[in-house]
Amino acid sequence: MHNFEDLFLPDNIPIWFFVFNYLTLISILAWPFILFGSIFIFDNPPNLFVGILFFLLINSYPLIQLGLIVLSFWLYEDYKMIAILIPILVYGFVLRFVHTFFK
Repeated sequence: MHNFEDLFLPDNIPIWFFVFNYLTLISILAWPFILFGSIFIFDNPPNLFVGILFFLLINSYPLIQLGLIVLSFWLYEDYKMIAILIPILVYGFVLRFVHTFFK
């Protein structure tokens, strides 16, 4: 099992991998605005349960991103390609969302 230092500050991981993974966390800076905007889901929902579910899913995305970063660091020693693909997929989803939102 990994301890905290081994997980976030390992010696055998190159610096570009740190930068690449931590840059995926930039999208978390928008979280306060998304949290504020998601409050309006409860204005007039057709189904309250679905509204609560969407609210929780929308506002849990930083936890999902942090989990993917931890998973990427964890997998780097044994599965380098999968560990590199994780932040690329996060970038792809964020860019897709931004492109769709500002279209």
